[in-house]
Amino acid sequence: TVTGAAQSAITSLGTLTGLTVSGAVASGDLTITSTAPFISFVDSDNDDDFNIQVSGGLFSINSTTDSATRLQINSSGNLAVDTDTLYVDATNNSVNIGTTTPSGLTPLLHLHKGSSGATAYLHITNTDSGVASSDGFIVGFNGSNDALLFNKESTPMRFATAGLERMRIDSSGRLLLGTTTEGDPGADDFT
Repeated sequence: TVTGAAQSAITSLGTLTGLTVSGAVASGDLTITSTAPFISFVDSDNDDDFNIQVSGGLFSINSTTDSATRLQINSSGNLAVDTDTLYVDATNNSVNIGTTTPSGLTPLLHLHKGSSGATAYLHITNTDSGVASSDGFIVGFNGSNDALLFNKESTPMRFATAGLERMRIDSSGRLLLGTTTEGDPGADDFT
């Protein structure tokens, strides 16, 4: 079904203004030419509505319900989700979470929490550990900017070089150097 201001004048292929298409489009190409072309998707069930737009070299998917950009890709291939929730920097081949500004270190992954006194953690879990805040392993900063390596499980933290374990903090909090067992006579034992 084709509706719009020019509906009654459609006799051949040409230029239309204010075209609305409802139903399925079986095949073919659709080209929209404008300084800021967009396609709107209006949900008739009163759910959120979206549009796809190209403007100023940016391809974006926008929520028209709350006027927010949900996804944006620029001509360099950089991708942003919700402005700075997730930012893929195609130029530096890095992923930034919480910021669109790389740290200058060109990391593969950059986590940033944009408020003073905020915690910023990478929380790693699996099926065995569970997914709650009391589970898994945390790397990050607390609100005082203390750097944390935090094992939430009752398992040791193991440190290795050259493929061999060199140091361990066991689940009782004992520091073991050169051994995995307390009391090993051939190792430094700081328990």
